[in-house]
Amino acid sequence: MASVKIGENEIELRPPVSVTVRYEVTAGRAHKAAHRALACALALCSVQIQTWVGGKPFDGDVLDYGRRVIDHLVEAGAKMREIVAAGKVAWELCAEGLPTDSEVKAAEDFSKAPAAPATS
Repeated sequence: MASVKIGENEIELRPPVSVTVRYEVTAGRAHKAAHRALACALALCSVQIQTWVGGKPFDGDVLDYGRRVIDHLVEAGAKMREIVAAGKVAWELCAEGLPTDSEVKAAEDFSKAPAAPATS
């Protein structure tokens, strides 16, 4: 668990339980609109922000949800630099504990099908 500050608000962050959601959010940061993925991570790690944003819940579209989060928070007076800084903390929480590329590769290499038994 971590906390961040946006304006005068202290926000508690907890990573989403769903590994799939955490993967989607972390992959979104590679997009040219990474600031939206960071905002999405921020909201998905904070029930408080999800409540503020309201409307349609997260449906798997990281960039669209991030856009809605940014629009709402900026409209409420948050500064973009605060959203991005807090989003980076949330993104790290989402990425924490996910296997690295090398760990996935090692697991794939290990899981090759066994050789067929020899026949005589």
